[in-house]
Amino acid sequence: MKVNKFELGTSGAAKTELDITTGSLEVSISGSGSTTLKGTAGKVELDISGAGKYSASELASDSYEVNISGVGNAEVWVSGTLDVSVSGAGVVRYKGDPKVNQSISGSGKVARMN
Repeated sequence: MKVNKFELGTSGAAKTELDITTGSLEVSISGSGSTTLKGTAGKVELDISGAGKYSASELASDSYEVNISGVGNAEVWVSGTLDVSVSGAGVVRYKGDPKVNQSISGSGKVARMN
């Protein structure tokens, strides 16, 4: 799928897989669902509330803004800037060589993928 802007919202235990090319992507995961994305995106905004899992290590992006509240997990691929805010035990793993800005409240963490 190729679009200028795409918004994706899931709740509950939803499972989503998508191959996309977009300039702007907004993803919201509420609950314990899992989202797997691949393709390319310019700017990505990700919000996880709960225990959601976000796998996008095959989605090449320029910048990411990640907000996790709870125990959610995110894997991202970003080349420019990675802004992370975690409240709880959420984990963000990334590949690429971005400038990382992080704000952690709780036992959450941000780590480079091997």
